[in-house]
Amino acid sequence: MDVEVTQRVKAVFNVNYLRFHRTEPLEYILFQNRIRHDIGFDYSLGIAYRPLLINNVTLTFGAATLQTGRGFRDIFTDSSRNCPPGVGDFCQPDVINPSKTLYSLFAQLKLVF
Repeated sequence: MDVEVTQRVKAVFNVNYLRFHRTEPLEYILFQNRIRHDIGFDYSLGIAYRPLLINNVTLTFGAATLQTGRGFRDIFTDSSRNCPPGVGDFCQPDVINPSKTLYSLFAQLKLVF
């Protein structure tokens, strides 16, 4: 959903439900059975700013979050929900935890001439 706050500022809010259509290729590559289809929900909020009231210069910035689903967690854990051997550093709580919500920030400067 886009909302024109002023002529220069536009707020953008987006929600997406993500899922795998087919998980067989992932199961084959990861040597893991029964990866579920649910990736999770993606939420994002952004601001688009046009300082010159034309589209030649646009600043866009915002934040996004992924509320992970069962299929996403299946990729990073084994059948007993433990971290697979060799990637233990990846699954440490201070690095990344597949069951926790993931966050990201984004910014873009667009110049068109």
